[in-house]
Amino acid sequence: MTISQRVCVVLCSSLFAAVSAYAVELDLQMSFSGSEQAVFEGLAEYQYTDGSTDSLYAGSGFGILLGKTLKEFGPVSIIAKGGFQYGAISANSGGISYHDSFSYFPVLLTGSYAINEKISLGGGLSYLIAPKYKFSIDDYKFEAKGLSDFGYHVELITVLSDVKFYVRYTDNTVAYQSFSDTNNNSGNIEDTIKDEDVSAWNLGLSLSF
Repeated sequence: MTISQRVCVVLCSSLFAAVSAYAVELDLQMSFSGSEQAVFEGLAEYQYTDGSTDSLYAGSGFGILLGKTLKEFGPVSIIAKGGFQYGAISANSGGISYHDSFSYFPVLLTGSYAINEKISLGGGLSYLIAPKYKFSIDDYKFEAKGLSDFGYHVELITVLSDVKFYVRYTDNTVAYQSFSDTNNNSGNIEDTIKDEDVSAWNLGLSLSF
């Protein structure tokens, strides 16, 4: 084993030992988008004959994240989390099925400050892995893939009966890169479709294991 390999093993072992000292957290959340336009320049919106509408906004839906404290410095904690976020709408009209969805894998790096034992404030970086918009009309399927910027998030956490409840605001922008469909069409749509505003208010609870 070379010196560099030994150093890598020692550093990785030290990091694993430090991280393993903290509990794993599971976040379950319901999210409400801050975007003013439905996904894909308003394409993900259904209009019904009675005048009502149903729209899909990027960032809305349900999410699940797993996280762990990386390091603590007194009342300050550095926390990393990652998970999956999914939102969708569906309808059936005249025997034709419609389905639209927007999904991604959020990654958060948070610096959290404990004001006291019950309340914490935090914020940090937010990144979305593999953001994707899909829609289908019966057997026809369309998919558009995007690329996220490095955004931010802020959060307020309160502890009630040993359970953490949080309000977390996340803000990212996704630039669409390519599309494909079941008719074997595909192509580059970079700079063709307006960037997606993926901002959301996330309400959830965090469980420790």
